[in-house]
Amino acid sequence: MKRIGILLIVHPCREKENNDIKLLVDDIESTLSSLYEDKCDIYVLSSLEKNDIENTLRMLLNKYDKVIVLPLLVREGSHFQDIENIVKKIKEEHDGRVLLLPTLTRIDSVRSALVSEIVNVIGVPQKFLRIFEETGDLLLISELRMNCPYSEAARAVKRSKILTTDDVRILTFVDVGKIFPGLKVLFEEDYTNFSYPPQSIVVICRRTQALKSVLKNIEKGITPSLIIAVSPALSREEVELKRSVLKLNIPTIVTVGSRGGPHVAGMIISSLIGEVNERG
Repeated sequence: MKRIGILLIVHPCREKENNDIKLLVDDIESTLSSLYEDKCDIYVLSSLEKNDIENTLRMLLNKYDKVIVLPLLVREGSHFQDIENIVKKIKEEHDGRVLLLPTLTRIDSVRSALVSEIVNVIGVPQKFLRIFEETGDLLLISELRMNCPYSEAARAVKRSKILTTDDVRILTFVDVGKIFPGLKVLFEEDYTNFSYPPQSIVVICRRTQALKSVLKNIEKGITPSLIIAVSPALSREEVELKRSVLKLNIPTIVTVGSRGGPHVAGMIISSLIGEVNERG
């Protein structure tokens, strides 16, 4: 697989917006790590000096197969034209290995724009291919996060014989031909007191608040083998609740935005089971 370097060229004079750049970079790095593990790296250049841009680009081309350049908070005009001219020159020297994206003036649109371009270059990660084929939703793919290698989450599925969920509709979206014999599915309707057997696969895809019970159970020593938290988030509090689960020392897959539901959970489970079957 190609290795990609991503260069964010940030306008150095936009102080208010630049306060959010570190959070943005952390979010993008988390996204890329979840999707492609160590195949993509991100760099930030807070300078519009021509020499700085050119030297940074040449440095990245010595390390990566392809470099994607994204001007951020740089409005179209002389500064953008400078970037455009430098990229054009270096692109000709390096067989088209540099890609310049249109400038973005809103930081909240960066993640989806980058994921879209990287998918065009590398392709959808195999582990999320089924989800993309079913939904065609790149933004959903960009919201998926894991705190462990995909193979570790697959092994957790293989070890467990019980799956506990807050929405049995996930079975509609699971490839039943791949389910392990003897896997028992439990439905827990009470999201305010969500319970499950130890070493169960816990799937929350309807009520994010059920994660509060899961966290309390873990404190008591009732540990799941895997947590899949892909319920639609209706508030920032719910998004942060899902993010907090990623900090656990338990294999976890979540969506860190508003997207989710039983169809997403079912397709993730099918993908994990497929990973186990393919690897034996």
